[in-house]
Amino acid sequence: MHRIFGTIALAFVVLAAGPRRAAAAEFLVHDGVFTLDEAGAHAHGFYWFDLAGTEPADWQAPDDYYHGEFHVRVEALSQATSRTSQLQYCIWQDSGARETCSSFLRLDGPGSVATAHSSPADWWILAEPVDFSRPGDFSHQGTPLRDETGCIISDWGTDFCWDGRADYLPYTARMTVVAVSAGSTFSGWERYVEEVAGEGRFPFTHHFIADSLQLGGGDGRFGSNALADFDRDGDLDFAVGNGSWEDHALWWFENRGRDTWVRHDVGPLTRAFTSGLAHDIDGDGWLDLVTSHFWFRNPQTPATSAWTRHQYSAEDVE
Repeated sequence: MHRIFGTIALAFVVLAAGPRRAAAAEFLVHDGVFTLDEAGAHAHGFYWFDLAGTEPADWQAPDDYYHGEFHVRVEALSQATSRTSQLQYCIWQDSGARETCSSFLRLDGPGSVATAHSSPADWWILAEPVDFSRPGDFSHQGTPLRDETGCIISDWGTDFCWDGRADYLPYTARMTVVAVSAGSTFSGWERYVEEVAGEGRFPFTHHFIADSLQLGGGDGRFGSNALADFDRDGDLDFAVGNGSWEDHALWWFENRGRDTWVRHDVGPLTRAFTSGLAHDIDGDGWLDLVTSHFWFRNPQTPATSAWTRHQYSAEDVE
C-alpha cells in the first residue's frame, strides 16, 4: 500500500534552458517561462534570473558582445486580460549600482509574440553603464512587467502602477535572449525556439483546483485519482480521494472553464489508495469510477444526483 501526501494542485513547472554550446560569436543567454503574481517568488512585477554558467567569462573580448546585438524574443502565454503589456531585457550589476535595459517589446495579450534586436551600447543606462567584461558580477538579469504606457506593474514605488495589476496578474510569458558579437550574423530563432520544443520541454503553469481538500478527520492522504469527462460536456474533469484511514471520501471536480472547479461528492471509501480508474462499467455511455474494491456508477446527472457504490471484490486492490 502506498500513501500520497500533499495538496492537490495542477503542476507548476518552470522551463529553463539547459546548457547549449554555440559558435563563439553567438550564445544563448536565457530561455525560460516565468509567472508574475501577487504572492509568489516574482511578486513585485520583476522577473529575475541568473547566468546559466555556460556563457563566456568576458563579454567584450575576444568577442565583443557589447557592440554586437542582443536578440530578444518574448511570448505572452497567459494573462488576466488582453491588455497590452511590454517586456524588455535588463541587466543589473554591482548590487544594482549599474543597470541597463533594452527597448520595450510590445505584447497584445496571450498568444502574441514579439522579437527585437539592439546593441547594448545603445541601451538605456542608470548612472554608469554595465561593464560587459565582467558578467560574473551581474547581480541578476530579467525584465519588469510594464503596461502600454511603460509604467511598471509593481508595488515597489509610488511612481509604479500597481493599481493596474488586475489586468495582468497572474501573468505568464516566455523570454529568450541570444547574444551575437559585433561583426557576426544571428543564426535565427528557429534554432532556439524549435530546438527547445523538440527536446520535450513544455511550459506549465501552476493552477489550484481547490484551496483545501482536508476532511474533518483527514491527515492529507490523497489517491484514487482519475481525469475524465464525467458530465460529458466536452472537457476533462478530475476525481480524487482524500482522508485518513477512518474517514475517507471520493470527490469529483467539475471543470467549468479556466480555473473554475466545483467539487461534488461521489461517495465514501474505506481506505486511501493510489489508483483510480474512469471506465464505463455498465455500458450506458457514461464514465464510472473504480477504486479499491468498489466501483461507483455515474448517475448521468453527476453534478446533482448521487453515485451508487458497488463492491466487486472483498480484497483491497491498489
